[in-house]
Amino acid sequence: MRRLLGLVAVCVVAGSSCVGFGSVGAQPNAPAIVEIRLDPTAGHTPAIGVNEFGDSGGIQFSAGNLIPDSGFEPISMRRFWRVTATGSDKGYPWIEVDGGGMTDWDLVTTGYLNGATYRIYRIVDAAGEPLRISGDYLDTSRADRFVRVGVGRVPDAGARGLRLGGWVDEPGEQRIYLDGPAPRAWDYIVFDKRTIDPDPRWSHPRLAGNGHTDAVSETWRRGWGSEQADIELARRPHGAPPPPQMRFPGDTAFRVTSRARGIQSVHGPYIFFPINDNPEGNWYGTLEPGQTYRYEVWMRQEGLGDAGRVELGFFSLYDGIAESFTVDGSWRRYGYTFTAPDRPTRDGWHGGPAVRFTGPGVLEMDNIRLFRIDAPEQADALFVPSPMMIDELLRSQPEHGEKGFIRSMSVLMNNATMASLLSTHRDAEIVYDWYIAVQPASNMTLPRFLDYTLRTGDSPGTRMKPWLNVSSRASEEEWLMLMEYLAAPIDPTDPADVEAKPWAFLRYTQRGIPTPWTDEFAKITVEFANETWHNRAVEDQWHGWHRFHWVHQGSHEFGLWAEFIGTHLRRNSPWFSAARDAGTIELLMGSNYQDYAERALPYTSEVTAIGHTTYVGPRWETGDEPNSVFDDHGVQATLLGYAAGLDREFDRYRQQREALASSGRPYSLYAYEGGPSGYSLPGSAPADAVEVAERYGKSLAMAVASFDAWLAAYQAGFSEMGYLAFAQGGYWSSHTSIREGFRPHAAWLALTMRNRYLSGTMITADVVSAPTIRWAGRTIPLVGAYAFRDGSRVAIALVSRKLGGVRDGVDYGDGSTEVTLRLPAAPVGAATLYALDGDPRASNRFADQIRIRERSVTLGRESTVTLPEGSIHIYVIDT
Repeated sequence: MRRLLGLVAVCVVAGSSCVGFGSVGAQPNAPAIVEIRLDPTAGHTPAIGVNEFGDSGGIQFSAGNLIPDSGFEPISMRRFWRVTATGSDKGYPWIEVDGGGMTDWDLVTTGYLNGATYRIYRIVDAAGEPLRISGDYLDTSRADRFVRVGVGRVPDAGARGLRLGGWVDEPGEQRIYLDGPAPRAWDYIVFDKRTIDPDPRWSHPRLAGNGHTDAVSETWRRGWGSEQADIELARRPHGAPPPPQMRFPGDTAFRVTSRARGIQSVHGPYIFFPINDNPEGNWYGTLEPGQTYRYEVWMRQEGLGDAGRVELGFFSLYDGIAESFTVDGSWRRYGYTFTAPDRPTRDGWHGGPAVRFTGPGVLEMDNIRLFRIDAPEQADALFVPSPMMIDELLRSQPEHGEKGFIRSMSVLMNNATMASLLSTHRDAEIVYDWYIAVQPASNMTLPRFLDYTLRTGDSPGTRMKPWLNVSSRASEEEWLMLMEYLAAPIDPTDPADVEAKPWAFLRYTQRGIPTPWTDEFAKITVEFANETWHNRAVEDQWHGWHRFHWVHQGSHEFGLWAEFIGTHLRRNSPWFSAARDAGTIELLMGSNYQDYAERALPYTSEVTAIGHTTYVGPRWETGDEPNSVFDDHGVQATLLGYAAGLDREFDRYRQQREALASSGRPYSLYAYEGGPSGYSLPGSAPADAVEVAERYGKSLAMAVASFDAWLAAYQAGFSEMGYLAFAQGGYWSSHTSIREGFRPHAAWLALTMRNRYLSGTMITADVVSAPTIRWAGRTIPLVGAYAFRDGSRVAIALVSRKLGGVRDGVDYGDGSTEVTLRLPAAPVGAATLYALDGDPRASNRFADQIRIRERSVTLGRESTVTLPEGSIHIYVIDT
């Protein structure tokens, strides 16, 4: 379908009609007959879930704290490569690596990962021997399993024979020297380093000329008026022991050392932006007017002036809100509440937290928080997400019964150590680019993600289901930590149990109850990273299991890796084994638009689910060209997004699943992402092309196609499905920004209709006859129908794939279709019609043009209704 849309655009630009489109052999204005029968037509049909939490990029209302990097934890650096060359010199084994090499495309240089630990993984045959090299790669025909060869360390500068250390980028020599076991060519190697002292000299010399690499920018910086002051900002171990009341101090705090006299200030990360015409405001946000906020931080000081007086406030925006405290040499919590004023609308720039003090001296800060509270007792709670996002999410889910899943790649798929991801503050990361900066760590760590998901219902059967993505860089030990944290029971009164299960005990200290997370949800899905078939072609985190940039390759190796991890868990984690066997934890492999994971599945025994997508619209991953113009040809193509191409893809997934099941390898088929597509990667297309994609992607037509695809996917064997993404702004986002009204786009409304009004068992909706269109050599029905039964209640969804008007010499009239509905029984009382209709070209980008409308209608055992062009109508009846 994506290639088809590109063809349509080419035909329009060329000013000619497209061969194969039109009415030859079709009946575009014929009436339709839809017959509903009670026989089931699909298996498990849970509500459609979401990816992400509804936030914009620069401010996280869902995370229970608007200030990122609030724990000031150390910086974690983790890298994953294939070994391409090996040797020995200076008394050490050395290696070269694939991709951008040890300089990461000339971004970093000598010393970068000095002191890092490393792990080596190797594929071996059944006898445990390394695979032979055939040509320029391994001969994997005899590949049997992964083994961990060993661990070691990269020597520091000054090590014996290595003046510069083991990470050497010198003219004629780009090598990584190792103190430990030596890899072989095509082994996998993972480096881990955690630091509080990132060095600007690790930046590659080619970047030095831009003026932004002479120092590492911290997440907090010198405030206005203090830019030239002699102030040092650093992450350091706590200068005095944190008291028990600071429940989760982590490993480090933020130390501000001022040698300058007088009033100084430091500013935190940008999180605010005024409501004005600057599109920067779409990325950031504001406080919620009229709501009460708690603003607090743990502090201590040494030698500050003005008797240790410190002001906690803001810079740029909300700078009238502040409160001062007298801080001494012990760690104490300081804070206050305030009511947020109206959203700032004046001309201005970024705003955020600010701390002011009188130097010279030392100020230490930790666990800084800014969060909305709706009751006094929430001021002392560890996690208080704003209701704004979670309430909007719940409005899209069923009022009763099973809900969909929540998936977020960023919770676990990052550079942080698993220990920090299981805590309340995760490790920071560092960016080496045209600048060097510490990247603010999200506050949405795993315990907060699970707590957020817990709030979506009152029992396992009514809550949304967590979906976790574990980085390919995670070690076997970290996988075991995760499973213990999720699933192990704990007796906090038994010292032996506490000592034996530190991660389960951590969970207890966070929650205050011993209940495992697996007891709180119907299931937890754990995915191996995300779209590993990219093989690092797009995102460094999307690590695959073959050669660098060999997209769609490596199925065999992926299966062996999944087996390596799964077997390790089965042998070493009774908690995983019990949860996996009970179905409360499931392992999932993400597939591509072909059969990447299906080819991997026979090599692993613990994986029970495979994920595909249900996107409609051109897909950048498969090289489809986005539409170049917005016109009625493209809108009609969009309405046919499922029926004229994706239907065959779904059928292929169904056949693959049936074939593997017949060979003794059944699995669940999920859609980890789905909804509108047709977008290019951000930053890769000109503004006019982005605008065309936005018009299609946010249109009612795209909502109709997404709805069509979701319901058809159930019939093809999909169960769990998710929308990408519950977020604000452009591209795949579900809503406009808060600045623009936080309006739901049409596809989000379609998802809401499916979840709210279609419940129970999916039954047969037979389209006996329908208007048709000739499209790309096929005759496509212009009406789709689906039905559900929940006790005596029956819901029928009608989908119009038709656009009115005259095109290619064919008159489609106003696009409406007369549909005769034949029901299994006469309705009892009036029916309710839920309609998503209007101009299929319209969207909610700039105003509320598309809404779900509800009204009562009268239906008989057989009735004729009018289905408007490009629309979704759902009739709910009692029989």
